[in-house]
Amino acid sequence: MNLSAQSKKELPPPNNGGVYVIAHRGAHEGIPENSLPAFQKAIDLGCDFVEIDTRKTKDGAIVSVHNSTVDKYVNG
Repeated sequence: MNLSAQSKKELPPPNNGGVYVIAHRGAHEGIPENSLPAFQKAIDLGCDFVEIDTRKTKDGAIVSVHNSTVDKYVNG
C-alpha cells in the first residue's frame, strides 16, 4: 500500500472518549522507556497508540532508544 492510499484510511475511534491517547516511549513510569514492558503497559492501560523511537546503530541494527547516545541508559 502506498503512502497516499494509507493516508486516506480513517482511524478507529479513540478508546478513551473523544481524545486519542498516545504513550510517548510507552507507559514508562517505573519501567525503562522504549522497552517491551513499557509498550505492553501502554497497551494494557488502553492507549490508542504507542510512540516508539528507533535509531540505527553503527553496524546497521535498529534499536528502540530516544537519545542519540546511550549515556542516559548506562553507567561508565
